Amino acid sequence: MRNVLLVLFLFVLHLLVAQKPPKENPTNRYGWSVNADKLVWSKAYFADNNDIADFIKAMMFVSNESSVFDIQKVDEELYRGTFSNLTFEFEKYGYNYLDAPFLVSRARHSGTIEIELKDGKYKVTIGDVVSFMNKATKSQAPYVWDKDFIDRTGSIKEGMMDILEIANKNFTTTFSAKIASESTGNE
Repeated sequence: MRNVLLVLFLFVLHLLVAQKPPKENPTNRYGWSVNADKLVWSKAYFADNNDIADFIKAMMFVSNESSVFDIQKVDEELYRGTFSNLTFEFEKYGYNYLDAPFLVSRARHSGTIEIELKDGKYKVTIGDVVSFMNKATKSQAPYVWDKDFIDRTGSIKEGMMDILEIANKNFTTTFSAKIASESTGNE
């Protein structure tokens, strides 16, 4: 009887362990993906041609107190450029200065931008992101997202998901043609 109970117990234990879903391999989360050891964000937007034209005009040389976008036309369907000194809005996503990740609340970010236009759609791709901590923090070394956010297996590190989610929300809002044209008065 003991042996039967032991076998039954081990069988139930095996079923419980075997029922766990496989752990997701986080190589594509919140619009971020890992391609050839590079961490990139991309999103495709649908818009009519007037919204796209207004968006491109607004983004060509947008500069304000906190950030600078420098985007140049490569050809009729491709624009490339950079951004620097970008800060992320985090309060409207439920964080405050003290509980937001340091790379969200206390850093400025730079990187590259590519905008592809095609058939009433445009795709924005962000890459080569580097974060520089504000002077109030002790860390002066920049965080290179391609290096610091990807583990040895090529997956996005689990501890970086809050940062990537907030960055996704900020980039989604920033590069929406309707929002960009409204904020510059070009509608």
